[in-house]
Amino acid sequence: MLLILKLTVSDRNIYCSWIIGFTGCELRFVVFLDLFFVSAIKEKLAWVPNIFTLANLSLGFLSVLIIITEYKNTEALFIVSSLIFLAVLFDGLDGFAARQLQAHSPLGAQLDSLADLITFGVAPAALMYSFKFSEMTYSFSDEFTISYGMFITLIWPVCTAYRLARFNVQKLKNSFTGLPAPIAGLIIAMTPFVFNQTILLLPDFVLLALYIVCAFLMVSTLSYTKPQLNFLHRFSKGRIAIAGVCVVLLIGIAAWRYGLIHVTTGIFIIGLLYLVTGIVSFIIHKIQEYRF
Repeated sequence: MLLILKLTVSDRNIYCSWIIGFTGCELRFVVFLDLFFVSAIKEKLAWVPNIFTLANLSLGFLSVLIIITEYKNTEALFIVSSLIFLAVLFDGLDGFAARQLQAHSPLGAQLDSLADLITFGVAPAALMYSFKFSEMTYSFSDEFTISYGMFITLIWPVCTAYRLARFNVQKLKNSFTGLPAPIAGLIIAMTPFVFNQTILLLPDFVLLALYIVCAFLMVSTLSYTKPQLNFLHRFSKGRIAIAGVCVVLLIGIAAWRYGLIHVTTGIFIIGLLYLVTGIVSFIIHKIQEYRF
């Protein structure tokens, strides 16, 4: 009795044949496995990170609509700030899901940039115009007044669009070139809490300077680390997931216990610390070049 296993592999299919011989006669059993089923599953999984990306885009678009319909409403601005914060979480989840499911795709990359342009480019700019910059006007006459705050507001979406387009073509793996748009958008999104309350007591010109500095840091060539890569290299995926859930729970508990204003101020300070790391690294690098 002769037993032979024969495998034939084509581009999309695997043919598995068992050949059993009996005294010159063969009985052949063919098992067919279509790899199209496997590729179809991968195509479905590819939409998991895209769903998070579309959630990010939806929150950004809702933020813009709220600003338009509730213009100059302080409570509405707080809601917009919260939506942008949630969008940052979804923006992080889409990248995490893509890495874990190995579902990277050109479509997902382009979709992510388009969503970020709306959520971290248009929405923060609209928020700032409604919050402060609309008050920046110049009167040429009693009948004609122009808001130069519009031109200041325009700086942000222009820099964000350039930053995202550059990110798509550079494909750097270990660091960001320029301040990441989600971090910059998060810093600006927290300003209605920080500058409209009495915790930090920051004057308006600091807000204007912060807005312009963040915008130009996005298009700068300063190098910023990727915190997610450091976590992935040091900790297992399960621990990272548990830590992420714990962080979200702690933020929720802190907001319930101490008030949302304290939590948003803490997030604002963390964002500023990350902003400063790029500047400090640049200064250290220049000092080392000068010395050596």
